[in-house]
Amino acid sequence: DDDDDDDDDTFGPSITRVPSSSTRPPPQGSGPHHTIKTVGQPVSRRVAGEKWVDNTLGEWPANDYRIFVGDLGPECTDEQLAKAFAGYSSFAKARVVRDKKTMKSRGYGFVSMLESLDFAK
Repeated sequence: DDDDDDDDDTFGPSITRVPSSSTRPPPQGSGPHHTIKTVGQPVSRRVAGEKWVDNTLGEWPANDYRIFVGDLGPECTDEQLAKAFAGYSSFAKARVVRDKKTMKSRGYGFVSMLESLDFAK
């Protein structure tokens, strides 16, 4: 196997990172070995020889900023995570990541904000 896999073999959620000196999102294609996937478009996934289309990215707002939230308890729900961040005016969406077979929380989630300055608060 080559270490130089195609970009459509991406595994894991697409996360837009906030540049430290700017409020603009990074340009398309930034980074040495990856491109930022367009939110709202299906993404091809391939893991352990299986390939499928992931439509879940279409549920997230375009041009948002996402925060990784870790150390969540097993009882945490999407609604509870959303309630914790609802005080931010640009809050858009929250999702707790769950095991697909057991539906138990994996202990982390993502929160979407529409304004990068809310990250600093």
